[in-house]
Amino acid sequence: MNRRGSITIYLCLMLLVMISVLSASFVSVRVAAGRMQCANASDQAMFTMFAQYDRDLFDRFDVFFIDGSCGGSGLHADKLRERYRKAADYILHPNQGMPFTGSNLLKLETEECSINGYTLATDVNGSVFASQAADFMKETLGIQGVSLLLMRTQDQAVKTSGQEAAGEAVRKAGADTEYDDIKAISDEAKEKDYQQKMLEAEEAGAAPSATEAEIAAENAEKKYVNPLPDIAEIRKKTILSLVISDSSSVSDKSIRPGELLSGREKEVGVGVIDVPPGIGGYYERLLFDEYIMQHFGNYTDPEKTSPLLYPTEYILHGKKDDRANLEAQVIRLLAVREAVNLIALYTDPALNAELTAVSAGIAAMLFIPEAVGLIEAVLALGWAFCESLADVNALLRGMGNALYKDSMTWQVPVESIASLLAGGAESLARNVPGGITYEDYLRVDMLLKGGDDLVTRTMDMTEGVIRAGGRSAFRLDCCLESLSVEMKVRSEDLLLLTTEKKGSYREYTGKQK
Repeated sequence: MNRRGSITIYLCLMLLVMISVLSASFVSVRVAAGRMQCANASDQAMFTMFAQYDRDLFDRFDVFFIDGSCGGSGLHADKLRERYRKAADYILHPNQGMPFTGSNLLKLETEECSINGYTLATDVNGSVFASQAADFMKETLGIQGVSLLLMRTQDQAVKTSGQEAAGEAVRKAGADTEYDDIKAISDEAKEKDYQQKMLEAEEAGAAPSATEAEIAAENAEKKYVNPLPDIAEIRKKTILSLVISDSSSVSDKSIRPGELLSGREKEVGVGVIDVPPGIGGYYERLLFDEYIMQHFGNYTDPEKTSPLLYPTEYILHGKKDDRANLEAQVIRLLAVREAVNLIALYTDPALNAELTAVSAGIAAMLFIPEAVGLIEAVLALGWAFCESLADVNALLRGMGNALYKDSMTWQVPVESIASLLAGGAESLARNVPGGITYEDYLRVDMLLKGGDDLVTRTMDMTEGVIRAGGRSAFRLDCCLESLSVEMKVRSEDLLLLTTEKKGSYREYTGKQK
């Protein structure tokens, strides 16, 4: 028997609702998958951007930054945006261009990509750059290494400052007196002694005989040497010629201020993201100073690939050429060592006894025994200065100095002071094993100096080294440390998905605070 099938209106409506629900669910799933894919694309694109760090900066200076110039001569945000967009599109359109598997099942299309903010290496007076440098040293040295460095440098800085203060107090005693003043007093005293001798001879009607002052002077000349004229001549010579046997070997390389990062208008970050703390604290300063010592050359270890051979001295003094920077550092060292040597002359029994005896002898030679105290102060200053010349010569040749001087570590005898006029510092200088070195003094000086200047000049030399390596258009103020990007993606031709992603090297390297 034949039966006819039929479908009711109710069932038709139910099927219509079910199909609509299934279709909506399908679209909803695709949109949700699109959201996930969009977020994944943002993450991967940001990772891709930060993976493209500047290799020269990392290889040479151990810091992570994106070259925002993209090989050009200025900051190119449009090229960075396009690079980000391409990296995101690779995730949004997997296997694009390949048959069968290359179709975009989620129907995602990038409509807009914009950079909302970025932080540059030079932002906030270089705090971004300095923080990365300090973090690198923290990771490299470890807790024990940092503790040892802290104790040693702090101890040297405290002792050096104390020696300078004590030496300054002693220095004031004879600071206003020059050898010419003493000579004028001596000439006057000799003239008086001569007139007195002639008067006595005339009254006695006999030939003039030697006075007590003349006899004392003759005896003193046989026993002692008067180094004061030589000291006066030494002080007239150029500093570098006194401490370096061949001052012509000093580098004459120079830089023009307009070529430096600090000499031009810098790029600044937009919507600066999570600025790091910089090196405001003592601990961070110490780490940054050690970063400078490990990444830049100095006179004892010249930098071959740099606009200056002695970049560390530039970082300390900021002069435009190597010779001027080295001279400034030598003057600084002489001041410190002179303070050390002055203290030794007055505190070491053997040295003080010799100082007193020689001063008395000079006073007798000059016919002014009453001025022995003044002569002692002038001699002490001059003798300490001459000893400092030998000290600095040793430092510049990579040798060590005694942090505290005594008769055993004293190098320049009174009778050898004249040899310094002919460049004799090198023959007199001696090494003190385990003593304070030239690089130790550089560390101390950096610790005592203002942090902003050090950071600025360090960035000058960093940029200069990269430029000297062949990238003449490189600019450190175009290097990005963090980035914020907003991307809008059309899903299903209906819905606009918006994602914003922020990233920074401090986050990716585990230094986010």
